[in-house]
Amino acid sequence: MMYNIHENLADINANSVVQKRGTVFWTYSCRRHLNSTQTATALRPFYFAVHPDLFGKFPKERAVNDKSLKHLHEYVSSIQANQRISLQPVELNFYLRSPVSRNFKRIRINLKSKDIRQTVVSVLQACGLPLDYVNTLPKQENYSTGERANSVNWYQYEEGELRYGGEWRPKPPPLRTLIRWLKENEERLRTYCEASRQTQEEIDALCERLVSRVGVESVRWENIWGNSHYIACLRTFNNLCDAQLARMRNTVGGRHLVFGNHTGINLHGEVVLGSEDVATDWMMM
Repeated sequence: MMYNIHENLADINANSVVQKRGTVFWTYSCRRHLNSTQTATALRPFYFAVHPDLFGKFPKERAVNDKSLKHLHEYVSSIQANQRISLQPVELNFYLRSPVSRNFKRIRINLKSKDIRQTVVSVLQACGLPLDYVNTLPKQENYSTGERANSVNWYQYEEGELRYGGEWRPKPPPLRTLIRWLKENEERLRTYCEASRQTQEEIDALCERLVSRVGVESVRWENIWGNSHYIACLRTFNNLCDAQLARMRNTVGGRHLVFGNHTGINLHGEVVLGSEDVATDWMMM
């Protein structure tokens, strides 16, 4: 019977083994501290600073940055592909443009860590770029040799024991499924749902008031802003109709009313009121 080793357990080196009933299975499994998407996001400011396309008029600097970027990509890819055993230290050179002059600053980056998170931090720090995004990502807990924390649940397999390099390792966390996530966040989702229901009820009431009192055919929202902005527009227009009911009936009565980006009449003959315009702009339509 085969056992799958959870990738979020502590790092395993080439001498690590899984023992079961006296049979030894050799395994190579490395933990990733950052996934591919997180790594790309963290390095995005660096890419914007050294991308070869920014050095079109400077062929020497462009060639250096292009070559070093390829080596950096290979280094990061090797870590993410769990090929860390064969990694060798790498020295990379990059040119950065000075923000206050046309001069270039040469940056030397020494990569020797086999940890993707530390590699990203080294690159950003060498260029003086912020670590705000990296610091928001949780760090995986490391288990040192011989350490056995009381807060960790240790376990055995039904027919044998699971060991890594002769040391106990903690039980993998339970698989996070959609059903599990919904159960864990049920109370918070109910709170959001109730707030959304109250908002929608107010929108419906304001729209029905415009239909019954002013005589518009329908009211529609076509904007990137959320419902709170929609409610504000509806309240403002209702107040405007209260102040000048006869004029509003003559202007929008029998028409479809749309709250959009700009005030005017669209190709379908619908009245469009810009959500960012003030009431006086609507009156000038």
